[in-house]
Amino acid sequence: MSADNPATALHRIIKAVRFSGANSVANGWTNVLGSEVGTEDFALKHAEVVQLFRQVYNYLNSLPEGDEDRALYMKYTPIWYRAIVYPDSWNASTHPAEKVIDVQSLDQLGGLGRLLHRIAGESLDDDAVAKLRDSLRAWRELLDEAGLPTDIAERIRTQVDLIMWLLDNLETYGAEPVIRESRNLVGLGVEAMQAVPAKAKKIGIALASLVYVFGLLHQGVDEAAGVLEGLNQVKVQYAQLTGGSADEPATASREIESEDNDVLDAEVVEPGSELNP
Repeated sequence: MSADNPATALHRIIKAVRFSGANSVANGWTNVLGSEVGTEDFALKHAEVVQLFRQVYNYLNSLPEGDEDRALYMKYTPIWYRAIVYPDSWNASTHPAEKVIDVQSLDQLGGLGRLLHRIAGESLDDDAVAKLRDSLRAWRELLDEAGLPTDIAERIRTQVDLIMWLLDNLETYGAEPVIRESRNLVGLGVEAMQAVPAKAKKIGIALASLVYVFGLLHQGVDEAAGVLEGLNQVKVQYAQLTGGSADEPATASREIESEDNDVLDAEVVEPGSELNP
């Protein structure tokens, strides 16, 4: 079962480091993240841990002054951050992994995670995970076929690989990073449609599969509406580029619009049904 909020995910990671039994902080982090400290792979994974802390901090900071939860938990944020970016020697045996945090402060982070689970958790069930993996495979097929500009294709490929990696590590980092990076992939997809309008249908089908996944989440309606709005904006911009208008698009843009009508109804299209147009 994945962590359904940043505090729970962060608690799991720091707890695993704290109780790893490692004779140094570096070895504790290496055991938990599966990468040697100082490598590019470790930097990527550790950056996601820092991002989890940022989300926890932003949530607490967004609470009104005088809020009891803010008063209770905010004072622990420097301790939680210190556990992640331990300021003393990471390699010295005089600083075993258990020194990164005291048990009481760690328990407070776990308590915040349980609170967020009750009021604001986002989760990905097995069906959503499977559909998202199908969607990412569709994006990879698109990159092989669509002839996108090299820079955009590389950014999309990197984003797809990142989401795949986060899915593979769902129990460690939780659902939120997956959802966040999937939203970013939608943005790259819309950018690709703007750059290569002739490929709008193929890109739109890949976007439609993400809309379907968002429909399985708690915030599915808002997410899907945002994607569909983005597709409509692309059609308007294409009409303007080809000499038409938003109200009376040029002939070329009408062709794109007619091709994409099925995409704009994507909320009811399950991914995989139209991946080979």
